[in-house]
Amino acid sequence: MPGPTFVSPRKAIAPFRASASDMDPSPSQMAGSIIVINESCGPMHVFVSKYSNKNGGDAWYTIEAGERDSWSRPGWEVVAFKDANDTHRAGVYVPTNSTVTYRGLNDITWR
Repeated sequence: MPGPTFVSPRKAIAPFRASASDMDPSPSQMAGSIIVINESCGPMHVFVSKYSNKNGGDAWYTIEAGERDSWSRPGWEVVAFKDANDTHRAGVYVPTNSTVTYRGLNDITWR
């Protein structure tokens, strides 16, 4: 089975290795959220890590086509997606106040 796929707005990238200082939010990042938008034609399954918010949830959630949801996170987090059978996954590593747009496992962008 192939490993996870990481997709950036520009090109596929290798996994990001953060230092401890990258995980500590700066004062300008102390409040914020990560927004996920589903622009695909069907429901998608999403997970947002809780590295920067230990009280946050990190379960898998379903977002219907055309819908959006947000997670309160003050720092960098992994936003991952999986197919309905959990046979393929993809994701991005994003800072707080990012919007992640999902169009499919091979088309994930963020700003």
